[in-house]
Amino acid sequence: MSIQSGILLDETGALFQNGTMAGLHPMDHLPAFAFLALVFALGELFVVQIKARNLLLAGIFLGYAMLLIRAWLLLTRRMHLVAPVFEVTMPAVFFLGPFLRAFLQHRVLGQTLSGRSLWIHLIPAFLSIAVLIPNWMESTPEKMTRIEAIYAGKPRGPGLFLFPLGLLHILLYMGWTLRDTLSVVSLDSLKQEGVLRASLLFPVVISLGTGIALMAVLSGQFFLLNWSITIVALNGPLVYFVQRRYPQFYHDLENILLRERDRNRYQKSRLTGIDVEELEARLKVTMVKEEAFRSEDLTLADLAGRLDITPHQLSEYINHNRQMNLSTFVNRYRIEAACRLLLEDPQRTVLSVAYEVGFNSKSAFNESFQKQMGMSPGRYRKEGNQGTGGR
Repeated sequence: MSIQSGILLDETGALFQNGTMAGLHPMDHLPAFAFLALVFALGELFVVQIKARNLLLAGIFLGYAMLLIRAWLLLTRRMHLVAPVFEVTMPAVFFLGPFLRAFLQHRVLGQTLSGRSLWIHLIPAFLSIAVLIPNWMESTPEKMTRIEAIYAGKPRGPGLFLFPLGLLHILLYMGWTLRDTLSVVSLDSLKQEGVLRASLLFPVVISLGTGIALMAVLSGQFFLLNWSITIVALNGPLVYFVQRRYPQFYHDLENILLRERDRNRYQKSRLTGIDVEELEARLKVTMVKEEAFRSEDLTLADLAGRLDITPHQLSEYINHNRQMNLSTFVNRYRIEAACRLLLEDPQRTVLSVAYEVGFNSKSAFNESFQKQMGMSPGRYRKEGNQGTGGR
């Protein structure tokens, strides 16, 4: 294979002229997914109040975009068009595993994000950068030579071992996350709870795509990379759309998993030695006077901390004494506050009221309002103003 006068001829006879390839390649859909991932990443950075999880999700989508572009350039034999930045995106594969695990730990297992812990898990990513720096400093002709070697199926340089190590790195982190999830979930719960089964979809799909890619690299069956990268490409938008379309998904899942952990761990009541009446009084003050429910990111751990009890104790109290989960418990206070605001300020938009009382989307607010009040917020406001539905 050679590159001369702007013309590249590969072993299949495909002709590149003036830096372009005649016709479309089956993998030309990848830039579209990469563009969507970039849009999603930017969307996380332009929210009203940026939180750690927004930065984490932005990093995940950015990493997806970088890997998809790299895969597209290699699989369609266009990498020579951007030879000066060859292998710049390679470290992304080492960032994705820790980022994905941290995000799933936070949103699926309900664990608090720890920046210090995350930095420790990113050590392999920074080591990969250190290994690649000499290659990044190479001249463009030297990089072109290595690109030609990849086209010929004879890759060389640090990428030869870094890429499969990065894939294995992702698989280990996804396996770790699946193990943590399954360690607190019973088989019966998996059969009964659709939310639990859906939560396993993300790490399973990521593991499937990554596993196929690793198998392709190790066996030399590079045609399998087309399948693996397509699976990975579809998973990014899937995670985003589930989060946006079903904003209560993670909260419900967190409550189910906490219930499972409580069922597995406490053989006797965690409330032994606690004055339940006093706990009820403190909880009422926290929710009614301090209006803790207005925080859209309110978690079981946050609320338990304000009450000076453990999350397991609070979980048992809400589940056993109040016969509901945390999401339902908190949303009751949110809806009560929303009812007052809807009638007190008729000019205020429903979306503004939803955000004010702690919901992070209008769809979640409407769903909870309908479930608790038996009607939509708009209808409640209309009937209340007419004096027929006011409370």
